[in-house]
Amino acid sequence: MTAQIPETVRVNGRRYDLCGIRGDDLFDPAEHDIVAAAPNTACWRGFVCGYKVRYRELLLDELDLWSEPAHWSHNRARLELLLGDKLEFDDARCAVNGRGIAFPIRFTGNLLIGRDFIEELYVHMGFHPAYKYREVLELAFEKGRLLTKTDLSEEMEEIRLRKGRGDWQESGNLAAWIDDAFRLDY
Repeated sequence: MTAQIPETVRVNGRRYDLCGIRGDDLFDPAEHDIVAAAPNTACWRGFVCGYKVRYRELLLDELDLWSEPAHWSHNRARLELLLGDKLEFDDARCAVNGRGIAFPIRFTGNLLIGRDFIEELYVHMGFHPAYKYREVLELAFEKGRLLTKTDLSEEMEEIRLRKGRGDWQESGNLAAWIDDAFRLDY
């Protein structure tokens, strides 16, 4: 397996990796009748989102999405209808790239976001958990509106001291460790 490309969240002009989700209603192509396909092992879901908080509102700001040729015509039409002219389509690769989308996301819940990844803690599997970043924030949203922003960097440092690198040998259960590595819920 492979480490996954992280989704991102931009807050106050700073880009963070999305490390944890507690809640529902982030952007999911399947909910819009769009069938994504993995372009490689580093993106098993077939899409990567970049979010932005602007004026306390959560927005889908970036989208990279890949498709199988059999679904491309349908997916392209759905994406054009949903996200408009902010997308660049690559018909030869059945892929789309969008920047500056500003699509409102009605997410309710919390997001853990991290900056300054600690390279010594890299494990080539799944998504990297929040404790592997030096700076960690927890953002609380209700229907896409930012309610609170809490700095959890000190708490993550304490977890790092307990967990170490966080590879499967420390867990003792390879199957459970793999399952956890590909989940973002916390």
